[in-house]
Amino acid sequence: MKILHFPRVKSTMDEARKAAEVGQTPPFLVLADRQTEGRGRLEGRCWESKSGASLAMTLCLEPSASRTPALSLRAGLGVATCLQRTERLTGRIALKWPNDILGLAQSGGEWKKLGGILCESSALGLFIGIGVNLKPDAYGPALAVKATSLEELMPDPQSVVFLPELTNLEKVASEIAWGVVASIEDQQWLKKYSSILWGIGQELRFTAGDPRSSAEGWGRLLGVEEDGSIVLLEQGSIRKRYHSGEISGLAQI
Repeated sequence: MKILHFPRVKSTMDEARKAAEVGQTPPFLVLADRQTEGRGRLEGRCWESKSGASLAMTLCLEPSASRTPALSLRAGLGVATCLQRTERLTGRIALKWPNDILGLAQSGGEWKKLGGILCESSALGLFIGIGVNLKPDAYGPALAVKATSLEELMPDPQSVVFLPELTNLEKVASEIAWGVVASIEDQQWLKKYSSILWGIGQELRFTAGDPRSSAEGWGRLLGVEEDGSIVLLEQGSIRKRYHSGEISGLAQI
């Protein structure tokens, strides 16, 4: 797969769109050592990465791929599956609906945000933005309570042999990209996704629709469906499906 590797960009998503506009044929990857204005799923949220601290990339696929149901869920599964192939990460990666990748921290045993997915599409292609924290510098002290990095998931993060297979960004990006492609094409993706879905069976705080404008409620997470919608059991007996929203954490009830 063609890789367009930049030392610094504002957004790998924007660079991928530019490449498609000038004739770069999907599939291809845009990879950056540093990203300064990466977009999050909601307007106003950004993803900034320092050189060597994050994996910041965008995968461009044929426009027809955008018709695949549950794209962000499938893409997240592809990334998680690739990361878990590293022995020391097995069992330490989970997926939080709809687009967060979580890591189980060594200290405290808490699940924290490790990365995220953003899908956009146009007549030129499907663009899947992927960000993964490699080191704590990726997010800074202010976000340490809810974010983590691959370095922190290791039993010995100070080791000089820290994940040598993850230091070759082009190799890692390529493997993740093909993992995402495989997940998009996988008819059994939902079973695999459900096996590493964070919070399943637990009472969660949940905001339907836009998290910035809706009231927060709670429900027991029953799972997700083929179209990517989340299924909650509310008030003990009411089963509800939501196509958009955000899980803010475990419910205190």
